[in-house]
Amino acid sequence: MFKEKLRDFVCSLNYIPNELRRQEIFLDVNRNKISIKLNGNIVIKEKHKWHEYTLKTFFLKDRLSKCQEKEIIENINDYLLFKKLADKILGAKDIIHCKNAEIRRLLLERFGYEKFLEELKGIIIHEDGTSKLIKLGWHEKEEPIKLVKVKDASTNRWYILRVPSNVKTCREAIAWTFKLKEEEYNPLKET
Repeated sequence: MFKEKLRDFVCSLNYIPNELRRQEIFLDVNRNKISIKLNGNIVIKEKHKWHEYTLKTFFLKDRLSKCQEKEIIENINDYLLFKKLADKILGAKDIIHCKNAEIRRLLLERFGYEKFLEELKGIIIHEDGTSKLIKLGWHEKEEPIKLVKVKDASTNRWYILRVPSNVKTCREAIAWTFKLKEEEYNPLKET
């Protein structure tokens, strides 16, 4: 499975937005073991040295543990959502399961916030300025999800962040994202 998933990823590099396309895309959480260059070559740290392989030569021997492969597959799955978006088969539930916040943000921008909330039957339960607290009944057997839609004042980008289901206000939700209680969250100026 790892081999096929990595091959799919290398073949889908052109679907990844320019904002995420750097010289290479790191596929492990610690960003210190494996990456993919834009030419499709795989760069891996082995015995304290970096080695570059083509897709074909990379699989000539086992280089990663099953645990590392699983982590990389999870990261690849997030990136492959851009291909689903291009193929017009991406759904709101795909986005909500995306673990990478920056990928999720870009998917939401391209998919459309309104379409996303409509597809998941989002209900606005609180508004505060431009922020909105939204409740999603995304799965009949699961607890509803609460999201806060906020605009980053420094970048003017919109983010939808998952928050605990017990929050009741936008301010409480935003405070939680900073690991604060609502009464502790009192910025003089948001930046």
